[in-house]
Amino acid sequence: MNIPELSSWRDGILLKLLNVLAYALFLSSNIYATTTPGSAYRFRPRTYISPSVWAYSVWPLIFSMITAVVCYQFTPRGKSIIIDIIDWRFSLLTVLSAIFLYVWALHYYILTFIFALSISLAMFHVYDSLRKSRISGDELWVYLPFSVYHGWTTVVLVITAFEAFGVNTGTHIPGVFTKFFVFIGLFFLQSVSALFAFSPAQGDFGGSIVITWVLFAIYSSML
Repeated sequence: MNIPELSSWRDGILLKLLNVLAYALFLSSNIYATTTPGSAYRFRPRTYISPSVWAYSVWPLIFSMITAVVCYQFTPRGKSIIIDIIDWRFSLLTVLSAIFLYVWALHYYILTFIFALSISLAMFHVYDSLRKSRISGDELWVYLPFSVYHGWTTVVLVITAFEAFGVNTGTHIPGVFTKFFVFIGLFFLQSVSALFAFSPAQGDFGGSIVITWVLFAIYSSML
């Protein structure tokens, strides 16, 4: 794929500005979810697959990387990937993520799961478009951020599913069905992590590391 090295930073400016606004909304939702009374990260229902609080330290890393993506889109190489390949999907992904964080902070668990599923689908489309048009040399600025977020959206989908439809560890003893679905959830995460790491293409080590990190946090929470 040829990269237009002489393109202006103003090329595709409307979509670039839309990406900036969507990211600002995403960041604002995270600040709200973190600072609101009854923080979305600390005051959550305890399910049998809930990770320790330190698992959510992935969020600052994700925001730092997405900030780099937003800035990188103003360069010729960044424009050729983020604007020309990812296109409107980045704005859609960040807006859905912002709404997800807002409803998560309000503890609307079923609605949170629905938006987590929507984010996962949007992330799949973003990552699939990147996988089909991979450009060597942009691993740090584009592929790694989306790889990390890809892994995190997979984890969040499972966590929110148990928050929406699972039982609370403080009020319910796990029955056969609970143990079965916990096994399925953990097996799914372990399988996806291995699939990411040993992908026949370039691999998705960022996503694999994030999922492994959360699996350790789940184990820590069970102790």
